[in-house]
Amino acid sequence: MNNFIHWFSEDYWTSIDAVITIGTLFGVWYNYKEDKKKQKLENEDITIKLKVLEIDKIINIEPPIVRKFFSRSEFQGVLGNQLIKGVTRYDIDYLNTQDYYNQLKEIQTDDKQELIIDIKNDEIAQFTDIIFEKIDIRKDKIDQKIIKNIETFIGEKTDFSKKLNENTKKKVEAIKNDLYKTNI
Repeated sequence: MNNFIHWFSEDYWTSIDAVITIGTLFGVWYNYKEDKKKQKLENEDITIKLKVLEIDKIINIEPPIVRKFFSRSEFQGVLGNQLIKGVTRYDIDYLNTQDYYNQLKEIQTDDKQELIIDIKNDEIAQFTDIIFEKIDIRKDKIDQKIIKNIETFIGEKTDFSKKLNENTKKKVEAIKNDLYKTNI
């Protein structure tokens, strides 16, 4: 016992104390750096994009979602806000694929910055306003098939003119007129 007490009274304690202090300082510094890195990742914006397969165009959906708040339900809420008036629920086949779930997992594990959703031709009509707001109807390949799908979808629900915003109505009519002229 006397040797044990003697050990603390000599120069040994100051050497051990210095090693412990330096080790603790390094540990605190490392945790600080990791916490800053984690906070930066958590506050990154995750962009949501619709890939319209028919016209090979990617459309950004606003607003982006902060990674720490990103969840399947948050994403679906943002997507639901992009629907045309009167449509209460969207129907996208891609949301039932393994690729979609893999993208969600990659976002949640900090490996991905964006979520890209494939929209098929028959699914475009649900998002007519946002799609027509973000594309150039003269440059992009808008064909009769897309217009027909939009008219069919909207016509099934209620009056076409009440569903779309004014800019979209003008674009749809311009496309229909151009297509009609080229088919004559």
